[in-house]
Amino acid sequence: MPAEAVLLAYSWPGNVRELAHLVERAILLHDGSTIAAEHLGLSAGTAAAPVQVGPGGVRVDFSVGGIHLDEVERQLILEALQASSWNRGRAAQLLGISKETLRYRMEKYQLHPPA
Repeated sequence: MPAEAVLLAYSWPGNVRELAHLVERAILLHDGSTIAAEHLGLSAGTAAAPVQVGPGGVRVDFSVGGIHLDEVERQLILEALQASSWNRGRAAQLLGISKETLRYRMEKYQLHPPA
């Protein structure tokens, strides 16, 4: 897959300001005339370690590679929402965060109740 396709297929989990900072940083730190996926930390060649979230906690197999904390956070939030039957107040309690923080993160990770 070409680098351009990786960038177009990547779902940005942050806000526009975070994306702007990432691009500015890549421009400042890269000497070439082209910014590639690896300059943004979106390299398709980097394998992410499998992360398992369950009742026993979070398990990561670092022998394969690193992790993406945003994906771990997204998975934990999804697990809490499913465990609470998508009751946001209960899910926030399970995660130890406020309902407002949960709402923000649900928007960030595009998590919506099943139809």
